[in-house]
Amino acid sequence: MPLILAALLLGVVPFFGYQQKADFEADETPSETIFVEEQARHTLESTVEIVLVAPRVDALGQPMSVSREGADYFQLIYDSGLGTAVRAGDRNVIVTHNHWCELTPRLLYVVLRDAYGTPLAFIEPNVFRSSILYRDRGTMVFLAPESVLVKDSAVAPPVVPVGALLQVVCHDPQTGRLQLKNAWAVSSQGQDEPTSFRLSMESTAAIAPGDSGAGIWYNGQLVGNLWSVVEEQVQDRNEGRFCTPRPTAQCVVAVLPQLEELGR
Repeated sequence: MPLILAALLLGVVPFFGYQQKADFEADETPSETIFVEEQARHTLESTVEIVLVAPRVDALGQPMSVSREGADYFQLIYDSGLGTAVRAGDRNVIVTHNHWCELTPRLLYVVLRDAYGTPLAFIEPNVFRSSILYRDRGTMVFLAPESVLVKDSAVAPPVVPVGALLQVVCHDPQTGRLQLKNAWAVSSQGQDEPTSFRLSMESTAAIAPGDSGAGIWYNGQLVGNLWSVVEEQVQDRNEGRFCTPRPTAQCVVAVLPQLEELGR
């Protein structure tokens, strides 16, 4: 059996064109980290790290490999993101982003870990595909394995007002551990798109690769997942043209769908 060469690919986060920030004063300026330990612990225990593993393929769709010392090594792609485990009706589900569309048709396996890195489940590709209950442009919902802890029931998410204080699950850029950070809404649902709104973190370093799909919480309730980072075009003063886009502190949130219907 040929050995497998793992080529790490961090979570893929698409970018949107930059838009001017809303001209309002937030009611409260969020601190860098939330210090309400019980709330943070509860939210993190509902968070799941999702790792999809698929073969790297060439332009013809064939698996790529390299030869070394007479042996062939397959190249793999590891695509990671976050999800939130909630109860929808009589089913336990995981809510995440829908960036997985390119990998799910050629999956090898899926690994789930809790917020502290402990493995929870190893899922075969056919089982994972059959567990998907819902997909739209920004969200995917799939059945949670029995090993995944579920603490909250999903309810119809409220409309998040502009200026609202939010909590975002994301990786600490220094330690790589998951943590809960504050953000605030800078647009309301329907202002940019009917199923999304925007939030702002305190800095561009707050969101890292692998944070896509993270739960967005408002008043202790899951309201959506972190779908993308907004980027801005920076103009080259010398040549008068736009250079490579760069990320901003704003993110697009995919609003939580009506999960109660999925549990019936």
